[in-house]
Amino acid sequence: MFIRLSCTLLLATVISGCQQTLPQVLKPIECSLSTQQLAGLVRLEAGYHKANAQNRRAQRQLAIKDKAHLHSALLLSASDASEEQLQQALSHYNRARKTPPGCDSDAYLTLRQDQTRTRLQHYEQARELNLQIEQLQQKIDALTGLENELSGQRGLPR
Repeated sequence: MFIRLSCTLLLATVISGCQQTLPQVLKPIECSLSTQQLAGLVRLEAGYHKANAQNRRAQRQLAIKDKAHLHSALLLSASDASEEQLQQALSHYNRARKTPPGCDSDAYLTLRQDQTRTRLQHYEQARELNLQIEQLQQKIDALTGLENELSGQRGLPR
């Protein structure tokens, strides 16, 4: 009898706990972008790529001024972006992202953010390679100078 009562009480406790969390599980996810908003961002990007340099600059400045973080992030991370613009774009992506995972429309933004990080890494790698090239050029110049000195001391033609 005591075991049966304990099992019933335990089962009732488990069921009541599940009933309290079930509405939270069924609650729809609130995404930062609807499908229409995402389509608008894609159109904005397409228009940006078709614009001339002056109009692009004006669009970027307007988006930053209006604190439209998604617009700013997308425009600043366009294909012609400088290293500084890519860094600014990451900052705007971080400000704009405030939704839980699981939103299909946010997958595009996540992809663009990852792409921006990768492009920024390419700038950093290029900077490191240029530094290595400069160091190697200095060594080549030093060796060439040493070779010239040795040739001059021996009186050997170069």
